[in-house]
Amino acid sequence: MSIAAENIQLVKDAINALNTGDTTKVSEFISPTYFNHESQMDPVRSKMRGPQEFIDTVINIRKAFSDLHYELLESVASNEKVVSIEINSILSAYFIY
Repeated sequence: MSIAAENIQLVKDAINALNTGDTTKVSEFISPTYFNHESQMDPVRSKMRGPQEFIDTVINIRKAFSDLHYELLESVASNEKVVSIEINSILSAYFIY
């Protein structure tokens, strides 16, 4: 499998976790050094890194957007960069990144 194909699969795995809330395999596709720039305003979340930060993001997003669904329409990859996503949801609770 090419690097581009592997990276597209990583994106699919992350989107599947966001869609289903199943975070049991997050450590297989989220690096220990993963860093969510948008969570840096929160004093607790700003200290989180790696799979635990991604799991926290999944939990918070799914609380706020009860009908969350990310749909991959098409993916384009070049080396380590992948672009793809369409999001459909209705805000159903207070949400802060």
